Amino acid sequence: YFFSKANAKKISLRKKYDRFRELTPILAYKRDKQKDLNEVKLLEWRLLTQLSDWQGKVKNIDKILGDYEALPIWKRMGMQVAGKNIDTLAEYRVIYRGKIHDLMKEVEVAQRRIKELIPEATVPKDLRPEYDELKEEIKRLGGTKKIREMLSAGEGTNRQAFAQNKRILTCTPGRILTDPLFRKVPYDLLIIDDAPRIPAPLLLAATGTIRERIILSGDTSDLLPGEPGTPSSPYRWPQAFLETLLGPSAQPTSVG
Repeated sequence: YFFSKANAKKISLRKKYDRFRELTPILAYKRDKQKDLNEVKLLEWRLLTQLSDWQGKVKNIDKILGDYEALPIWKRMGMQVAGKNIDTLAEYRVIYRGKIHDLMKEVEVAQRRIKELIPEATVPKDLRPEYDELKEEIKRLGGTKKIREMLSAGEGTNRQAFAQNKRILTCTPGRILTDPLFRKVPYDLLIIDDAPRIPAPLLLAATGTIRERIILSGDTSDLLPGEPGTPSSPYRWPQAFLETLLGPSAQPTSVG
């Protein structure tokens, strides 16, 4: 029983550890992709900021050219002195529109990359809590190195070695009778709970593996023979077996 339970715990621990190892590179990949996504989004923001600035300059030139005929002579003269006559403004507008065109291409590339990165960087909503729970469990057990040591220490462990290293084993009399393990591993003490309700053959089979002491526990009234003429319970011990166990004149005694 204890071997099976310990083995089940080990299997469960290995599954958790393997799942943690499976999720770790996945989330690391997602984390790297999220970093790339943040960088591309920052680049997109910078490109859009520059694009807005150039569009503002083109809009300002369009306004000046549209209002040029209505400007007073002195303002026209001032623009020409500053090198902003009609011809130069038109040239600037061509240059600015070229920059806008190039920036829009870069923005399109960045936005396409963002669309590609979003699914790659997105962590499924159930994956993160599962990983965090596994990570906390592994941390509680001492970390991945400790778990590897625990798992490797149990490699090749057999049932007999497991039983020999345990001070106490709990099982049924039927298990003692049918499991060959108990014929290989003798014990010093046998404690039988609710012994009167165990059939005598099973009880005798269980006592055959003990080297020193046997302690029987149960309701002593179940040891008494039935009334004359009444069929005996299948759980009651035969009178001959009771006398052999306790002696012809002995009677079971209550404890506590």
